Amino acid sequence: MGDSPEVSSSRAEGKTEAPPAPEQAVPTAAPGAPTVAGRLLALQRTAGNQAVAALVRGGRLQRAPTATPDALTKLQTLLDDDQEEAAITQMRALSKEDAARALDLPHLRRLAADSFNDEEMARGIASLKGGTLLQKLRWMKEEDVTSFALVWSMLVDKSVPAKEKTDLYPQNDIRAYLIDLCNKEQMAQVVDVLGGSLLQKLHWMLLGGTTWKLVVEKLNAHPTRAEREKIYEFAPMKGLFVDLLGDGDMAALVHALGGTLDQKLSWMAAEGTNGPLVFEKVRAAPDDELAKVTIATRKALTKEISKEDFKRFAEMLDQRLLKWEERDFRSTEQHYELADEDDPSSWELKKDFEWRSKYEILYRRSELRIRVRMKLTGETPTEAHKKIWRDGIANRWNGKFHFENDHRLALVFEPIFTDSDPHHKIKLHKPPIVRENSSNWYVGPTANANPSNPPDTTTGDTAAHEFGHLVGLEDEYRLTASEFKRLVGRDPTTADLDPDIGYTVPRLMSAGQGDVEARHLTTFVNWLNTNRLTGEKPYRLVPGP
Repeated sequence: MGDSPEVSSSRAEGKTEAPPAPEQAVPTAAPGAPTVAGRLLALQRTAGNQAVAALVRGGRLQRAPTATPDALTKLQTLLDDDQEEAAITQMRALSKEDAARALDLPHLRRLAADSFNDEEMARGIASLKGGTLLQKLRWMKEEDVTSFALVWSMLVDKSVPAKEKTDLYPQNDIRAYLIDLCNKEQMAQVVDVLGGSLLQKLHWMLLGGTTWKLVVEKLNAHPTRAEREKIYEFAPMKGLFVDLLGDGDMAALVHALGGTLDQKLSWMAAEGTNGPLVFEKVRAAPDDELAKVTIATRKALTKEISKEDFKRFAEMLDQRLLKWEERDFRSTEQHYELADEDDPSSWELKKDFEWRSKYEILYRRSELRIRVRMKLTGETPTEAHKKIWRDGIANRWNGKFHFENDHRLALVFEPIFTDSDPHHKIKLHKPPIVRENSSNWYVGPTANANPSNPPDTTTGDTAAHEFGHLVGLEDEYRLTASEFKRLVGRDPTTADLDPDIGYTVPRLMSAGQGDVEARHLTTFVNWLNTNRLTGEKPYRLVPGP
């Protein structure tokens, strides 16, 4: 049976609301007036059937509307007379087609709402053989049924096709009705029964008010990456989650959703965040996403994290920094020294040599960099002096070892002469050279550091030795046997005897004329493995650049 113009359904027209005008009984022709059939017959006689058909197709002549079925007229009468039980019986007797037509008639819906109570409305709708879930819920909404149980029984009805359930999501009026009807937990149950995408479910839950726990349950039930990342594409979702979540939960949400680094940081900035949470996201991001973080996202984060944290954040993006630490500690050592420089027999064991080690350690995606900032005081050095010291340190410390696991990291030591935020102050003296240490170097007028010349400036090798102290290494000359074994890792032999007293390793940390050795780098290997990224295998130290 075809729908008449008065009762055509919103489904057929692709609309979300039923037609606003109530259906009226089809009017009869006034006495003496020509009927539609009479006019058609007269036109056929004068113009022919083809002309009549053309006028109908062009809309200039309308066919007579189909009469309202007697069964619906009877239902209207019963509802008008408030005969509820009889009306329910009549609804049960309707054919599938008539049931669908009845549900689409706004005036019948209003009459039913005026006549039925909640339970009667639910029984009447349940008795119908036809109609969609959307139509039935609109009748429940018209009655303002407030019993979740009555609506729930309709939603879980196994005879309702799955598409009829997911077709509810675009219907704003039904969403508003269910939001008013349900508490947070009930809405989470409703969207599960309706099915649909993760986006559809979370959107309804967020509009109705929900909890992070309920959101997590939905995320766990939808593990597909593509479906989770769709959440970013629907603009209102960011604001809804910002209203719901705090810093930590927002960070957890974007981790669960996946997506790009820029998407994650943008949502975190919108909610409000902090440096450590931002750093965690950047560390976990693939290399190729670092440069894709937009200016807008960077600008948003300047308002949320400290100036110092933003500086580190920029280094993480632009210099591929992963982790860092400013290390500052004091060390002591012991070895034999002359008590009296004029008495070659006055050797005694000094146990209280103390110095300060301080440096910055930077773990980048391609290297581990040890940076020492030094402020030079006293005599003024030339750039030639600084080059001697920088080159001497690089010659003994760089390119000797690197780190490997499934990944390769260079190991770089970087001395910086600067007045800005120094780790150490080094006082420069005029020659003649007496004795250097980590805090006192010599600067001659010729910038000559050739040991065979003799030097009038601290040499590159001596600078490399003193640099070792700045990063935590002890002297390795005139040692006791126990100290030798602790530092070198083996018992001393007669070959290790110092010409004067004790045992000496004639290398970097004694005469300064040797390269850094693997045992000198244990501290840095341990730091790297303590701070490696989640899932990374331990690093090992490997000879070579």
